[in-house]
Amino acid sequence: MAWYMIQFSRTSDAWSKMISEPEDFSGDVVSRVVKRFGGRIKDIWYTSGGYDGFLICELPDRETAAAISIAYSATGMCKDIRTLMLLTVDQAQQAVLKASGRDTAAG
Repeated sequence: MAWYMIQFSRTSDAWSKMISEPEDFSGDVVSRVVKRFGGRIKDIWYTSGGYDGFLICELPDRETAAAISIAYSATGMCKDIRTLMLLTVDQAQQAVLKASGRDTAAG
């Protein structure tokens, strides 16, 4: 399992629905989609700026991450979605070591 950040921007129709039904604000819909694909959500955050929010989730693989993005986009409630793989500090350090040719795991 790997960690991903999925950033999203909602459509104006999605915001209108959330205003009329504030209980939908909890993230239950996206939680159900992530669980259906074998993942789990750690956190959902709303932001100001380029994206309306993001979620941090643990997913089995890249194909699952892509499938979730496609499924969420297909709802019509999302006008933009971006999926980013997350690395722990240790994983990032291993990537730097690999890039430098001093990969300790390859030895």
